[in-house]
Order: sequence, then structure tokens, then C-alpha cells
Amino acid sequence: METIKIFCAGLIGWDTIGHPQVLMHKGADLPGSITTNIGGVIANVAITLTNSYTDLINLEVNLLSCIGNDQKSDLLLSLLSKNHNINCDNIIRLKGSTDGYIGIESDQKLFAAVASSSQLEKAGTKIFEPIIQNKLNFKNGCFKDHVIIDSNLTKKTLDFLASDPFFDEVPFIIACASTFKAKKVRSLLIKRKCVIYSNLEEASAILGRKMACSTKAADSLFALGAREAIVTNGKNKVSCRSVNGLATHIPTLAINSKITGAGDTFLAVHLLSKLVNNKLSEQTHLQIADSKAYQKIVN
Repeated sequence: METIKIFCAGLIGWDTIGHPQVLMHKGADLPGSITTNIGGVIANVAITLTNSYTDLINLEVNLLSCIGNDQKSDLLLSLLSKNHNINCDNIIRLKGSTDGYIGIESDQKLFAAVASSSQLEKAGTKIFEPIIQNKLNFKNGCFKDHVIIDSNLTKKTLDFLASDPFFDEVPFIIACASTFKAKKVRSLLIKRKCVIYSNLEEASAILGRKMACSTKAADSLFALGAREAIVTNGKNKVSCRSVNGLATHIPTLAINSKITGAGDTFLAVHLLSKLVNNKLSEQTHLQIADSKAYQKIVN
């Protein structure tokens, strides 16, 4: 069985999530639960990749990122490499603490969040040096592996990926990290014909206008230049637009949702489903990914 390499580039760190016992409102100080786990969009994606379809595919997941050099950073690296079998050899270490994310989720929605990406921003384009230096990633002039990036990367880094000739044949997969950060990927999306995963608000930010539904957003991202556009919209239908046409799926409803990370799980499983079961319909791939994301939410 051939080994498939996937490079995951972006933010990794610690996610601290608060869940109040009652409905949250502005300025409230409420009782509830607080959890801290490995987080960051690209870390969530990488972990799901290494824990899915293990009997059907040989996968080598490589993280390209930057973390601190304190004890918590050492622990993060150990958990990723030893517990989840992720290749962390190329992660840059800089002085200080590792980046993180603090969020509050209430009424099955994200109420507010703050993400720190200072270490990733300092490293900039350097996190991609392992790919550039390893010419073995190319076969017959084409990049043979997969590269997933998140929109926590700086605009300078994203513009570098869009303009440097080295990446002309690299099939990027974009994971949008937030509405505020999504618009940065527009030039890369157009230039590189990327696959993109976003929610409706992120798609609207990229397109520069409010989209009424996931179908219109996916169609518009495809028209803009995406090779494939997958757009979610909470409990409403998710849409996938590619050369194969349009596919939609109504997500499984979940009560008491833990929102953070569900979209990252969806992305990873959807990608793997297409790699492992390429004869299935586009709608079936969406159903499989939704099922896994639902499990993430309710467990």
C-alpha cells in the first residue's frame, strides 16, 4: 500500500473553551465548565487525519508550524508526535510560549473567541522550507503530496505561496480559520486553483459580498477560481461545488454542541473519504464527513 504524505501548515497550540451553564450575554460572569486541549485549526485537522481510515490507507502527516520552547510547548510536541503519530520534526521552535485560542460557546454557537498566532507570524514563510528543500516531493514535474494550509498564516506568507514559482504545481487545500482571517486567502485561491473549506460567513468575506446560502457561496467560490469549494452553514445544508457539479447535504442536528474543531474534523474526513473511496458520489462524501463531525460534537 502506497504511503500518502499530507503536509499541514498553520496554527497549532492550546484551545481553552468555556461552556456556561446558562445562555451567555455580553458582560456576563457565569458558572460553567472550562477545558484545555490541543488545538489550532491545522492541529485538529492533522489529528483527525491520523485517526481515520487507518486500515485503508498508509498516511504520513507532517506538521509545518512554529511553537514556543517552554514546558507546555514540549508537552504539546510530545502529545502530537507520540499520542497521535504525527511527524513534528519540521516544527520550528522559538523563544517563549506557544500560541493559543480562548473561546466561549453558548446556545450551540461560538459566542466569542480570541486567537494568538504570534509564533506562527514570526516564523512566516520559513515553515515551508522543508517542502522547498525536499525536491523528492515532485514526480514527473508534479507535486505528488497534499498541502493543507489554514488562514492563520500571514498575508505575506499567503502571497508568497501565491507568487513563488516553486508552488506552481502544488495542490493547496485551504482551511479557513475565521471570518476576519478568511479574506487573506483570496489571491492564493485564484492563482493556485485551490480546494477550499469555509463556512458561509468566511465565504462571504472572501467574495466581498453577503451570500444567501451555502450553494450560492460554493458556486461563487468555484467561479472565482477554486478547484473545489465546500461551504458549511451551521445546521443548514453544506454544499460542494466542483467540476463534477453541485452536491448538498443537510447536517445531522446536534444538541449542546461543542462547536470548536467540528469543521476541522469535517475537512479531514471529507478529504480522506475522497482519497479512499473515489468511486463514491460527492453527496456521499459529504454525508460521511458530516457523520464524523457530528460524533466530534456530541462526544
